[in-house]
Amino acid sequence: MPVPVAVLLLSSAVCWVAPMAPRPRTADNILCTGFMSAAGLRMSEADMKPVHFSILDMTVVGLTVPVAVWAPCSLLEPGASSESAEAYKYTVDIGRIATKLEVGWLSWLPSRTYDLPPPPNVPAGSGTAAGAGDALIFAHGFLGSPLDLAHACVALASDGFVVAAPELPESLAASYEAREGLTREAIVRATRTAIDERFESTGRRWGIFGHSAGSGTALTQPGEFALGRACLATSLGRGLACRVADPIFLVASEGDGCNAFMQEKGASTLRDALTLATLNTPPFTTFGSAEDAYASPAEASQSLPARGVLLFREGDALVPNHISFLWGVSNQALFDVLAPFLPLAKALNLFLLDFDKEMEQKLAEPTAELVVPALRRFFGGFAAAQGRTDDGGGAD
Repeated sequence: MPVPVAVLLLSSAVCWVAPMAPRPRTADNILCTGFMSAAGLRMSEADMKPVHFSILDMTVVGLTVPVAVWAPCSLLEPGASSESAEAYKYTVDIGRIATKLEVGWLSWLPSRTYDLPPPPNVPAGSGTAAGAGDALIFAHGFLGSPLDLAHACVALASDGFVVAAPELPESLAASYEAREGLTREAIVRATRTAIDERFESTGRRWGIFGHSAGSGTALTQPGEFALGRACLATSLGRGLACRVADPIFLVASEGDGCNAFMQEKGASTLRDALTLATLNTPPFTTFGSAEDAYASPAEASQSLPARGVLLFREGDALVPNHISFLWGVSNQALFDVLAPFLPLAKALNLFLLDFDKEMEQKLAEPTAELVVPALRRFFGGFAAAQGRTDDGGGAD
């Protein structure tokens, strides 16, 4: 595309994307969700575990790094503020996105902040045995956000887990500038320390899950994550090669454009990788459907698969793309702010991480209906299994 045409497209888009006030920063911006089911039906207090949301600021190598934290309201200290908030602050820094996509001459573009309605509270999952203070970390992907899986974080907190989602260096919010030493590993380590300080617990157990590049973060973090490591929109190969002792749950899709992109560069196909799953030691169990993934064992003496793979295949009723795994509400905000730039991005031949596909397909909601329950069964199942082991049961 000739540069004058590109500039014209940019000018019209920037006139529409007006800069907004910076995200308000408070030490603890609290939200306890109401008793509302995902279907919008008011439910009894006995059926629900209200969830407390806060933004926790921590210091890592001299920089302030925000962490979104969801926790059961029962973990609030007596007398803690219950001031309600009606929205999550979701910031998209267009200039940061341009810079990360190596289009530095667009780095001057503004950011925009949205007030997103929080995900509805959900009933606690059946069979979940999260111990007091058991905690999970969510690692977002390249140009992602701590709110990318907010719907899953609320559901997991409803199951009794503390869920922490730090803003990682490649975040689209760009609330801080990366510097030497500010790695994903350093931020995850600091998050664990911050949660330990915020929510006192003896014998806390940890799990971690990630999307896209966050899957690599989940697989490579040192230390024990006894509740498991779950990877969404992953390439399978790295997960199948992982040698950690913790439970692993890999979720991939043949509709994910990132896998097709990597295959063009010589990576194996998902199905080729899957054929190796049973050859691993220990082997991976391949689930036939999302509903089968980590379904509760019929007997307490049975154990859950320590390593599991769920692959959405071409021809299935649902084949998510890369962005389909994320929260539909944050996706819609992303569409709103970035859609005007789509013609320019295509003209520059930028890889769009399936942003354009999800705009057309709108698969986030049906994907969540299958994947979020599977995540809850994975973490909840291993929390329960370890509880049975501690009590002398036979689960692994």
